[in-house]
Amino acid sequence: MKHFILLLFLGLTSSGFSQYLDTVIAKKFWSDNIKNIVNFDKQKILAQTHFPIKVGEKILTAKQFELSINQLFQPELRDELSHMDINFIDAWVMYEDPTPTYMIVCNKGVGDHESVLFSFFQYDGNWMLQGMTYFEEEKAIYDEED
Repeated sequence: MKHFILLLFLGLTSSGFSQYLDTVIAKKFWSDNIKNIVNFDKQKILAQTHFPIKVGEKILTAKQFELSINQLFQPELRDELSHMDINFIDAWVMYEDPTPTYMIVCNKGVGDHESVLFSFFQYDGNWMLQGMTYFEEEKAIYDEED
């Protein structure tokens, strides 16, 4: 279901895409980026984040992000990421830009959110966190009166 939501999200927000994953690059990406989140290395997380960054519905500056970092990367989310690997990366290449965007859906969200989608892209040769999108519990999607 999570991948369906991701595909729906990407389908609505991009004009076209194709899936692509280079295993060597993905392993280095995981080691250089996701491990910093798992280990909660705040300075490295800040250094690998492109500002301003969209987090949920808000656009955060570096200072706002830094002040929110404990809330954004709670222990439950980091623990969930620690049990994941490169097989959880969805890599997308937009038709307009040949540089892949790596997206990871973590099934532990923040607060009332069921899951979070991390978006990373390459900027000057480095993978940078560019956004965090939150998804509500699935039941909320279907809570409409007939």
